[in-house]
Amino acid sequence: MDRYKELAEMLRLTRGNPGRITLAQGIVTKVEGELCDVKMGSLTVSDVRLRASEASRDDDMLVVPRIGSAVIVGSLSGDMSQLVVLAVDSIERVIINGGKLGGLVKIDLLTAKINELVKAFNTHIHTAPNGPTTAPTVPAAELKRADYEDEYQALSIKRMKGLLLMDMELVPSVKKDTHGLIATGLPIGDPTRQNQALILALHKGELKEYPQIGCGISDMLQDNDPLYWRSLIREQLEMDGQKVNGIRLTRKSIDIDATY
Repeated sequence: MDRYKELAEMLRLTRGNPGRITLAQGIVTKVEGELCDVKMGSLTVSDVRLRASEASRDDDMLVVPRIGSAVIVGSLSGDMSQLVVLAVDSIERVIINGGKLGGLVKIDLLTAKINELVKAFNTHIHTAPNGPTTAPTVPAAELKRADYEDEYQALSIKRMKGLLLMDMELVPSVKKDTHGLIATGLPIGDPTRQNQALILALHKGELKEYPQIGCGISDMLQDNDPLYWRSLIREQLEMDGQKVNGIRLTRKSIDIDATY
């Protein structure tokens, strides 16, 4: 059987419900521009997209996986024509705004360098015709990162958008532009609450890539140790990289105050 037909058949068998996205796992073997090659089992599939759509804009962000990284690949159409990388284990680089703005500033190192100049200015003396000068009578103040860091923008970068699920499944909503190219294909948004719900519902071992993740909240029924569950939920959310401000358990709900 032709390798693409073999992969298409594998995707068809695992797809389940028609119209729902098909997922597969593979290893990146090559990256070129906005496309990559992914090895899935004994098959290597080329021209897998790294972007959600085929349209290109100057304000886009491109996540480039590292060669050898595991990735999750989805088929928007159920066949081999619209394969796209959905999740990446290891990132080679992230290109923001087409790379026109250069690399990201290492703000702590920048602050330290600026303050070295401030200290040199405050202690500087030199020889003049009338003798050596003294250090400035009004020294310059050292800078802090808060003096020029926009915390809102920092949070905006950290709050990276993710794929949104419907009934815990990815459901594509393909829309094409006037040229027939796919402009959007997957629902994107803030996945924080969704991820919290998944962490609560999963039992350890259910998520194959991260078997240590999961609270198994169904086991909480008829349990009388809320302190244990609060501790477990906090631990699991922090493992996911969330900052937990508070967890409140009641008879009717679990209230979580946590963000990335």
